Amino acid sequence: MKNIKTYLISMLSSEGATAAALYLKAHPEVNLVISSAGKLPDKLDFLSHDKGAQIVILGLGYYERFEEMSTALRKLSSSGCTILWLNCKLDLSEIKGLKLKNLEFREDFSKEISELTADYLKKDADKSILCCLDKDQGWANLYEDAAFRVFNLRDYDVYPAFISKLAGISDLDADDKAVKAGKGFSSNHLLGRAQVMKDLKDSIADIGMDSLCSVLIHGETGTGKETVALALHRASKRKCRPFIAVNCANFTAGFLDSELFGHEKGSFTGATERRIGLMEEADTGTLFLDEIGEMPLDLQPKLLRVLDHKRFRRLGGSADLKVDVRIISATNRDLARACNEGKFRSDLYYRLSETTILTPALREHREDIPLIAHHILRSICDMRERELIQLDKNMKQKLMALDWPGNVRELHNRLIHAVIRNNWSFSAAPGKESDTGIQTLEQHSIEYIRKIYELMNKNQTHTARALDISINTLKKYL
Repeated sequence: MKNIKTYLISMLSSEGATAAALYLKAHPEVNLVISSAGKLPDKLDFLSHDKGAQIVILGLGYYERFEEMSTALRKLSSSGCTILWLNCKLDLSEIKGLKLKNLEFREDFSKEISELTADYLKKDADKSILCCLDKDQGWANLYEDAAFRVFNLRDYDVYPAFISKLAGISDLDADDKAVKAGKGFSSNHLLGRAQVMKDLKDSIADIGMDSLCSVLIHGETGTGKETVALALHRASKRKCRPFIAVNCANFTAGFLDSELFGHEKGSFTGATERRIGLMEEADTGTLFLDEIGEMPLDLQPKLLRVLDHKRFRRLGGSADLKVDVRIISATNRDLARACNEGKFRSDLYYRLSETTILTPALREHREDIPLIAHHILRSICDMRERELIQLDKNMKQKLMALDWPGNVRELHNRLIHAVIRNNWSFSAAPGKESDTGIQTLEQHSIEYIRKIYELMNKNQTHTARALDISINTLKKYL
């Protein structure tokens, strides 16, 4: 006789982690499935292929997807699956109205899981249940790291491992990735002791605490705008939720629409199935839009509607979808000027720049170059399993004397070249020099960009992505 599988669908939250762990204590044989409210119909549809399975939905509701939800539940019921929906204090009247014979609802999961849940809540109602389990074990910090790894590194093994540890049915030592997860992903990656870097970190700490305001990051290419965006995410209450990054310059108008907002089956040639866009994937978290100045004008009203009303439609769709997402954008262009020239919507610009951050160029904090170079070299050598290369005083002075128009990204590429070729001369840049014998900044930029273009096998899309510039900007240099 075929063994009947049991699946526990739990939301990735501190309360969900605790409840799932308590359930696993009583039922260690269950298979843990992670879901969000928005993706619950998709998870159920996938599980319907396992005929006769027992499915427990723990503390999850759904929103604005009743048609898809009802289809998935009917499919499960017809395949002989049983569904137990626990802790359903949300309004599920529409679902209950389906009156499916294999679907059962229970208001309280404490009896099914453990009376301990209610006890933890009584002890400290204002805090996460997770914090009440065992403060000495640092469960809350481990959960935060595990959640970050799931959402942002797409590591779906770490959360079940954490739940198993929390349930006491497995041990994780100090080397386990559930313990290491998420460490180092903070503003500490913004290296530098110069005043401009201290000011940047202070701004991140202040702005990051507000999880609602939109942020526009200005800065030259290679100054770490995405790193700043990630640091803002990690400083906010959304830090355990998704951080999704997309470069607007890498897509044409139609493809960017589909990438951001998704599309329905049949919405265009080749759309053989529905696609969930990055906006939905970032729900409850942060969406980072790099090179926002390259977003086509005809797509900008759609983004403005998300900022104003938290709603959008998939490409080819007829139903509005609701989303809770913080928008952080970045550009190296003067957007105010672009608005005056009619190349960017002023109303969108004002909504995106509720607050702004400027990332300093590397030449504005030269004293930090040795520290940053040491950090980069450590990473390069670790990846290649080589002994760490130390920079002597002469090398440090050479690095600080250069202007670095490509900023930290250029420094990183030049150091890789130095390690591989064992060439530590650090001349101004490969290529011709000016009449004075010193290469101009413009010459430096052209030679550097053309070199990267050659390394990318003359692929403009890959080159633009590597340099963090638009294809139009790249063409000007080529």
